[in-house]
Amino acid sequence: MEKIQKLEEFVEIFKKEISISETIILTAHRDPDGDAIGSVLAMQEALQNIGKDVDIVLDEMPKVFLELKNSDKILRVDEFEKSNKKYDLAIFLDNNSKKSFLAPDIILERAKKSINIDHHIGGNIFTDIMYVEEESPAVCETVYKILKKLEYEITYDIMKAIIIGVITDTGRI
Repeated sequence: MEKIQKLEEFVEIFKKEISISETIILTAHRDPDGDAIGSVLAMQEALQNIGKDVDIVLDEMPKVFLELKNSDKILRVDEFEKSNKKYDLAIFLDNNSKKSFLAPDIILERAKKSINIDHHIGGNIFTDIMYVEEESPAVCETVYKILKKLEYEITYDIMKAIIIGVITDTGRI
């Protein structure tokens, strides 16, 4: 378990992990807010655009976010628990406390490698790699920075998810 301090160093590690991963699962904290939902949907879209098989597992989300692309494809935790799909990589977003996530132990058991991306101060390391950008007002902003450093195309749907996450987590852009 390793906590990475610098964005550039994290992006290099993240890039390597993504390159060797075909199946990826994304999740965010219980009772997801706009930042949690926006970050997983933006990351999913970006990773699918480069050919990855990406699932999201989340709590039921507020109806206001159902207009976002792929929000209808999010797995509920009971659906996820019934499946026995294995993943090359699990990415946890928008929290740094294991107990704040749904089914973290099952997700970690089913994934060969795990990464946590967050913006909250404190917390604990429960994944193989952890990156926390404490000065970031929303994890969606951190996701945007990562995608830009990776030179991924920022599509309309990615940007919409990121903007909604930033606005709902901070009240401003």
